[in-house]
Amino acid sequence: MLKSASSALSVKEKISTKTQLTIYRIVQELLSNAIRHAKAKNIIVQCSQNENSFYITIEDDGTGFDPTIAGRTKSMGLLNIRNRIALLKGKMNIESIIDEGTVVNVELNSSSIK
Repeated sequence: MLKSASSALSVKEKISTKTQLTIYRIVQELLSNAIRHAKAKNIIVQCSQNENSFYITIEDDGTGFDPTIAGRTKSMGLLNIRNRIALLKGKMNIESIIDEGTVVNVELNSSSIK
């Protein structure tokens, strides 16, 4: 059985529907990857916001992978995530260890979040 925890810290309520949908799709794809590819049993999702940035962190206990491959892959999932992050002028960092899991940190520029 998959267990998950989530939290939203200091997230502003006035974010445009379009931006909310983009953030939702980023999180959805990252969760899908953790479940489908990493076979994670536990996933933690955190979203927070401060004056300058909106943060998404997704951590799992799945199979892990070589993050250098993620930079070269042509998989549609990661490509879609990268495109959505670029749309919101953000950046993504992936840390993964084989057989230990993965942590994905996304930072979006809050000036693009309306």
